[in-house]
Amino acid sequence: MTTINECTVIGYINNVPELRSTKSGMSVLNLWIETSSPRKLKSGQVVDEFEQHPVVLFGKLAERIASACEQDDLLYVKGPIRTRKRCAQSGEVYHLHEIVATEARLVSKWADEQERKRHDSTQKALGL
Repeated sequence: MTTINECTVIGYINNVPELRSTKSGMSVLNLWIETSSPRKLKSGQVVDEFEQHPVVLFGKLAERIASACEQDDLLYVKGPIRTRKRCAQSGEVYHLHEIVATEARLVSKWADEQERKRHDSTQKALGL
């Protein structure tokens, strides 16, 4: 049976993208994409639930996105999910699940000022 490892995410860049190079000279861009989904509480109030998705881009795609995007831009990414074993400073081993983008596009700068204000107030409320 064939399986599929493909993820598509449209969300806001939640950090300042970090463009680096490998020892061999390949460009690597790491960023975090934030998505939200509405959730209804028992009280009937609807609140947004936020998820953070680590994304890594390589080569010319990394360079193009790094030059076009900045924190809080709306970005479309698509690619497989990869799991890497990492070691924290404390020595504890953990697994990082990240999207290795094979496609990426800037969807827009902020669609409107009201949307940006909502995003900023939510970030402050969450202490981010």
